[in-house]
Amino acid sequence: MIALLSSVVLAGVGPVTLSAPVTAKNGATVRELKFRDTAGEHVVRFELSRVTTKTVDELEQKTRTLKVSHRVGAKELWSAKDFVETCPFDLLLEVVEGSVEVTDLNDDGMAEVSFAYLLACRSDVSPASAKLLLYEGAAKYALRGSAQDMGGGGEFTADPAFEKAPKGFRAFAEAKWKRLLVDAYAKP
Repeated sequence: MIALLSSVVLAGVGPVTLSAPVTAKNGATVRELKFRDTAGEHVVRFELSRVTTKTVDELEQKTRTLKVSHRVGAKELWSAKDFVETCPFDLLLEVVEGSVEVTDLNDDGMAEVSFAYLLACRSDVSPASAKLLLYEGAAKYALRGSAQDMGGGGEFTADPAFEKAPKGFRAFAEAKWKRLLVDAYAKP
């Protein structure tokens, strides 16, 4: 599930909208985030494939893929792809509820897009792997670690790219990680 307020207005960034989920012909769930800033009209496309299953040596192997691409006009600014494949256990790959966000943290008129997602292939209660990505233009900043679950997890490692990031980017990403991937699981 990918959720966001249906319309947000930020200083220097035009209205932000997220389309309702649509099922594509291939069974994937697709949503588009749209906004405008000083660079032009943006479309960020989230595509979460359906879970596919094949049997190998009498064992079910499941696969799922997340693709995210960002266009400004006709030009692709960046794309990201992640997946869980050949999973014989419980497969998890989903965008974290409420994590898709458009901001202008440094008030430069160039919007940032951030989102978090979980991925796992597990047969126990171990924490799922988690990633939080923040993009400004084509520049990518990431936190990678595990979501808190059953009292474990919640740790992350920040990419070295944060060392050269504009002021406030890392603090924003860390606070978002804590809110979405630690505190959300600590509630009774």
